[in-house]
Amino acid sequence: MIVKYIQIIANSTPLLICAFLLEVISIVVMVNRCGRLREVSGVGGDIPDTWFGIPPDKLYNFLDELRPRGRDAYRSINSWDFMPYMESYTILFAALILRQCNAARLPPRLSLSVMITMVCDVVESFILGRSNEIFPDRLDDKIVGIASIANKLKWVSLGVEMTAFAILFLYNSFTTKKQRQL
Repeated sequence: MIVKYIQIIANSTPLLICAFLLEVISIVVMVNRCGRLREVSGVGGDIPDTWFGIPPDKLYNFLDELRPRGRDAYRSINSWDFMPYMESYTILFAALILRQCNAARLPPRLSLSVMITMVCDVVESFILGRSNEIFPDRLDDKIVGIASIANKLKWVSLGVEMTAFAILFLYNSFTTKKQRQL
C-alpha cells in the first residue's frame, strides 16, 4: 500500500517537486535549529544524531555541556526530526528510487528500503530525546546502545540506498528504453 502512494508521487512531477521543496524546507529549519543550539549552548560540533554510533558517556557529556538552554534547543531539534524531517526525506528518497526502479524495470520494493532508514531514525531519536528529557538522570547504557545500533544502521542503510540510487540513475542514463526491455 505504501508503494502505491509513493508511486503516485514518483509519477507526478508536481508532487515530486513538492516533496523536494518540503525536504529543502526541512533541512533549512534543521540547520537553523542546530545553529540556535550552538548559539545558546556555546557547544560546537555535531549533534548525536549525526554521529556514527553513540557511546553513552559521550552522549551524556554532550548533554551536560549543553546546559539547560542548550537542552531545550536540542529538544526542538529532536521534535523537528520526528515531524516533518523524517517523513520528508523518506517520501522524497523513496519516490526518487522508485522512479529509477520503474525506469530499470525492477520491482518497486527497493524503494521501501528508505523505510529502514526512517525506522532506525525513529528509534534513535526517541532514545536520544528521552535521554535529553531525563538528564541528568541516565537511561541504562543498553538502551543507549540500542540507539547507537539504530544510528549505525540508519547511516549504513542510507549509504546503501544512495549507492543503489546512483547505480540505477547511471544505468538508466546510459541504456535506452529498448535495451532495458530486452
